[in-house]
Amino acid sequence: MSTVTDLRTVSTETEIVVDGELLWVSPGRNEHGRYWALSTPSEVPAGVVTEALDGSADAVVKTVAWHGKSVQEAACWVVAALRGELTCPCGCSQPIHQHDTKTKGRA
Repeated sequence: MSTVTDLRTVSTETEIVVDGELLWVSPGRNEHGRYWALSTPSEVPAGVVTEALDGSADAVVKTVAWHGKSVQEAACWVVAALRGELTCPCGCSQPIHQHDTKTKGRA
């Protein structure tokens, strides 16, 4: 299995390096366009990136969404959330990836 670095080139399940992080990617397509589900090598869900028709992209980690200028920028946002570099907008002060929706509500 080869490791790629540009998420837009992925059309089958494979490994990808995003901002220095090795992730497993599972691509798909729905009514909103192409999407890529990202997870860690230990199969922990990291987030989903969905490409818009204009080339911009949405990233979702748990219940937090973010809109970026490109698929790659959105993938880097998922990695930043996974690393704990972004705090949850709900006010819980937890990193996005550690937000507990069962005890703290939706972000």
